[in-house]
Amino acid sequence: MNRITKTLIVEPPLFDQIEAMLLSGKLVDDHGREDEIFGWSVHFDDGKEMDIKVVNALSQDGGPWCEGVLFGDGSEIGCTEVGEQLAGEYIVQDTESQTEYCVVVERATENLVKEQ
Repeated sequence: MNRITKTLIVEPPLFDQIEAMLLSGKLVDDHGREDEIFGWSVHFDDGKEMDIKVVNALSQDGGPWCEGVLFGDGSEIGCTEVGEQLAGEYIVQDTESQTEYCVVVERATENLVKEQ
């Protein structure tokens, strides 16, 4: 199986905020249950994309969680297992194309500078 990997770099203040939220295991007050709190779309060269999302959940359900969802032509191909930390690899296999799609989420070593 082929593997395509992309990297998603998240700025330290946002990364740290999300990690603390995930580790707290508590519902985020200003969002509804099952609301997507944060999300990114990572585009692959073959037209597929993976959404990395952080989703709110009740404390008794373990609190907020994150996952990766792979899309092709507007349809969901598959998703990762639910995770409790943002950093790491999000891997989904597309059995039709025999390709494994991987997004590596990392904390930036410094704040990213946006061009104006």
